[in-house]
Amino acid sequence: MIHKATTKAAAMQQIDTNHDITIDYGGPVRGELTAVTLQARLTGYASKLQQYNQFLQQADALSNTLDDMERDISSDCTVILKAAPGKFGDNSNELEMLGGTRKEERKKRKPKKAA
Repeated sequence: MIHKATTKAAAMQQIDTNHDITIDYGGPVRGELTAVTLQARLTGYASKLQQYNQFLQQADALSNTLDDMERDISSDCTVILKAAPGKFGDNSNELEMLGGTRKEERKKRKPKKAA
């Protein structure tokens, strides 16, 4: 749509030049709608689009930072869970509080019978 509006604005400017007057396509209900007013709207749109794209770039950069932080925190949690048995013991309440499974509560694996 913006491409079409840009083409129309260029055509409106050419028509104005050919007729040596500024033609108003608006009217009493719509208000002034000339090549100048349309070009002003297009310029405003381009400015807002640039601002929008800058915000998207900032959001993408922030998202990447958050992803990195989340990976670091996940790694920290893994280290904490692996260190807990050495600090508190395999059957400690502390291990369970940190999200681990106490050794005595683990399911015993039964060997598979050969067919």
